[in-house]
Amino acid sequence: MQAAWNARASQEPAGCSRTRWVWRNAPRSITWCSRCSPKGMDRRQTQPQALEAMRLFDLDYAADRRFSELSGGEAQRLMLARAVCSRPDMLLVDEPTAQLDTRTAHSVSHVLGNLANQGMIVLVATHDPDTRDACARNRSGLLCARGGRGRVGMGLRSIFSEAIRNIGSGTAHALALFLVVLLGGVLLGGYEAYTVVAMECESLTRVRAVADVDSVIGGTVDGSACDRLTRTTDGAITQAGAMRAGGEITALSTPNNALQSYEVTPGMLSLVASNGTTTDSIDMSGIWVPTEVARDFGLTIGSTLSTSHGEAMVAGIYSWPNDGRDTRFAYTFLVPRAASQGTYNECWVRQWPRSGAASNLLYSTLGVGEGSGQAGVTSLDKGFDSHYDPYATYMGRVTHWIPYLSILIGVVIGVLAVRVRRLEYAAALHSGSRSRRCCSASARRCSSGPDWEH
Repeated sequence: MQAAWNARASQEPAGCSRTRWVWRNAPRSITWCSRCSPKGMDRRQTQPQALEAMRLFDLDYAADRRFSELSGGEAQRLMLARAVCSRPDMLLVDEPTAQLDTRTAHSVSHVLGNLANQGMIVLVATHDPDTRDACARNRSGLLCARGGRGRVGMGLRSIFSEAIRNIGSGTAHALALFLVVLLGGVLLGGYEAYTVVAMECESLTRVRAVADVDSVIGGTVDGSACDRLTRTTDGAITQAGAMRAGGEITALSTPNNALQSYEVTPGMLSLVASNGTTTDSIDMSGIWVPTEVARDFGLTIGSTLSTSHGEAMVAGIYSWPNDGRDTRFAYTFLVPRAASQGTYNECWVRQWPRSGAASNLLYSTLGVGEGSGQAGVTSLDKGFDSHYDPYATYMGRVTHWIPYLSILIGVVIGVLAVRVRRLEYAAALHSGSRSRRCCSASARRCSSGPDWEH
């Protein structure tokens, strides 16, 4: 716009010595009534001309109002009338219809065209298509400066530029919207993250406490069939093994303290020793002891313990905390045995997530007709719910609706932001500023001007 005005000024004809500017929202800069009155002229003499200028802009009904009582659109038209009263040779107008409704804006554009037809040079900066069309129809002296190479509307670059200006000036309320979105994201996202992490911790606690291990008791177990369960369930059962009670073993260093031993298959030893992880090989060359026994007897892997059954080499040490699981392996000796070496009393399986169908496969390891009718499947760690389903728990969590709520909140914030911005724009168009306390809109306070026709 400034470039267009500079170009027009460089071509100003001789005798064009009186120029008036009408800025958008220019009434805000008027602070004293004396600025509205011409010098050296009686207001009574200028009243008819002032009223006529106000009629040009449909303001004669507001001649007796205070300036502070006018709306933004009325104040904008008053400034146009005031500029016309000063008889300028050139009138520079910035967005003359920005604060006007469609009907009034069309009337103002028509008046500016008439002024140009009567010899005044009128230079207008506008985004209004009607005002632009008035420039296109008028060739005498009405010029319009507009961007976008003649296109109506705003290009992408202009949109970004306008957005940056709105953010910088605070009209877009970017900081408030950012804080609202940030607060909502922290509260909702944090609650969801807290819930999911708590569920993960619960699952990890169950796995570490072997709450995912089921066992069949009350019958005679085929050790080979028990160890093979990991190969016949397509990964549903990750570890399986059998065990039976062995004889008591007494360390020669503590002759009065005999410990119960248990004979276990390779699968059972892998289940116990791995602590929830799958191992490729287990050393079956010696006994395995829990960490408490190793500490009390000063044992390490590879060391030898003198017992009532002879020398026993320690092949491994495993952890068996007292967290609600079966305590029989907490302070004992585990003696490895081949799965095909006799029958066993129990078969254990580890599965995650737990499945009733996989647990029922434990019955397939029982021998027929040897008390198998009294056998039953039980959880190794009875401190946890045996019917725990991690997938169902995750899908049924109370925060599963948070993503949908976040989308809804985002839409609501967007709609409210647009609505508030539209209301602010409408207020700027129609309500005007109520803080202006000076300059009456009376025709008595406007300078004289020529008798221009609509």
